[in-house]
Amino acid sequence: MDKQTLETIKNAKLPDTEEGKIYAEMREEIGKITNNFTEPAAISATKVDAGSNPDIHSLGVTKKMYEDYFGSTMRSEEDAAKNLADYCAAQSAVTPEKPKGSDDKAKQLQLAKAKMKMAAARLKLMTF
Repeated sequence: MDKQTLETIKNAKLPDTEEGKIYAEMREEIGKITNNFTEPAAISATKVDAGSNPDIHSLGVTKKMYEDYFGSTMRSEEDAAKNLADYCAAQSAVTPEKPKGSDDKAKQLQLAKAKMKMAAARLKLMTF
């Protein structure tokens, strides 16, 4: 973890959606762990068996499901922070304005479906 990654997390404008609220809660926890985003070394890289966490099971996620999704049940604070940083960077990316007359509905529908799939995948990530 480095200061640039923490700055990305700290300064990102998160959407006012259920997903955005989950990531905002994560950001708050990362801020506490890192002394208001100033100590990147405070983020632990120690892996723990998140698939055995009772909180995971209470959400209806089995150890096998967790392992299938992440490739392993072993996760760290650093893993979660990197996921959060990726989400924050994506939220902060500037979307170019669409040129006038380019209202191709098929492309818009395809983009909307892709965004929905990405949002669903991120929500699954946050259930560890």
